[in-house]
Amino acid sequence: MAQQGSGSGLNVEAEEKELRAVERRRQAEKERRERIFNVKRRTVGVDVAALDQQVREKREREERDRQREISFDQYEEEVERQLQRMQQDHEMKKREIAKEIDQYRKECQLKDGTREWDLNNPVTMKNTAALSPDNMPTSSIQNFDGEDLAAKERKKAQQEQLRCWIEQQKQEKQRAQQTEDELERLHALRQHEITERTKELDRLQQETKRAMNMADRDYNKAMADAKSETDKEDLIAHTLQGLDEIQATMQSDFMREDPAAAVSYADSSRVIPQQFKGMSPQQRASIVEQQRTQAAAKEEARRRDAEEKRRWEQQEIAIMRATLLRQREMERQRREMARQTLQDNRGMSAEQRQKLQQTDELFANKISPGFFEQFGTSTR
Repeated sequence: MAQQGSGSGLNVEAEEKELRAVERRRQAEKERRERIFNVKRRTVGVDVAALDQQVREKREREERDRQREISFDQYEEEVERQLQRMQQDHEMKKREIAKEIDQYRKECQLKDGTREWDLNNPVTMKNTAALSPDNMPTSSIQNFDGEDLAAKERKKAQQEQLRCWIEQQKQEKQRAQQTEDELERLHALRQHEITERTKELDRLQQETKRAMNMADRDYNKAMADAKSETDKEDLIAHTLQGLDEIQATMQSDFMREDPAAAVSYADSSRVIPQQFKGMSPQQRASIVEQQRTQAAAKEEARRRDAEEKRRWEQQEIAIMRATLLRQREMERQRREMARQTLQDNRGMSAEQRQKLQQTDELFANKISPGFFEQFGTSTR
């Protein structure tokens, strides 16, 4: 039975493989028919000229993009050079202004023009009169402590000196303010120049971009017009081709249902599948007769299979019956052997117990009371 089950499993796997192979061949045949009977795909094919035109257009577009990138790079380099030139001019102007300020300080802001110069002049003592009352000693009795003979002149000189100092400070502040105003004016002028130059550069850049965008727009419009014209021509050609196909199909043997057109030229007993319109009465009668013969043969084969199956079932029943009798005989023999083995084991057990009892009696070493009386009789 196990062998029959294994054989059935192999048969199922073989049938599944055969079904998958048949399905695969059907799918391949379906795809092949779609390729062969697709008139447009078979006749039109690939438009090599259109593909070459697309390749040329793509290369031209890439070349224009490359030239445009080069123009942008050159424009950016020119702007960078102009900015660097403007920065250099600004730095040079700053250096010139600083140089003028240093020259002004060297010429107009000397030490002898400061208000503290009379205190820091090293030749003050040389310019003082030799016999001035301030320089006379006390023993000359010409100069007394607490006496201020030149207070009026000194106060007037101090006022005059203070007025000079104030006037000098005003002039210095005015010169500093003028210098600062001039610097601010020059800086504002430079900033205005830079701003105007930047605006001019931005305007040039915008004009360049606008011109390039207009050129791209014109080119794209021309390409769109050309593509529209090409699409119209393709539509007209496709429509004409469809009309020709319809006319050819209407006049074909298939549509006119000509029976002679279905007969194969290579073998008159075979037909062309796509032009076959049906079988004749003789062909249908032959097919019916073949079906009857096949049905009778199939019924005979089914009867033989049933008879074979019945014989196999009888054989299996006989084998099962013989196997059952054999199992019963083996079970009876097993029980007999178990009973005999049990009896033998009981005899051996009794014999072994008897031997053990004899051995215990022979080698017994019983303790007498005198053995315990010998302890506790001495201090050692």
